[in-house]
Amino acid sequence: MDDYPSLVPAEEVLAEPALPPHAAADPDAVAADLHAANRELRAEATAPIAPVMTPDLAARTRALRARAAEMRCEGETPGPNC
Repeated sequence: MDDYPSLVPAEEVLAEPALPPHAAADPDAVAADLHAANRELRAEATAPIAPVMTPDLAARTRALRARAAEMRCEGETPGPNC
């Protein structure tokens, strides 16, 4: 029974929500900080991502496309797509 986790006391579970001590002093400042962080994260999430195409990656892409074309045409008569 020593390895059984202790339970949270009922009075703590049923307690009314409260601001943490660092936020209780100035809740408006905490809200402003959270809104600013939210704006920064949204701006970062919507920022365009620069394409990353190195010569090695381009060569791998061409090889994979060629292999896919070969596999698509296996056993078929030659045509415009093969």
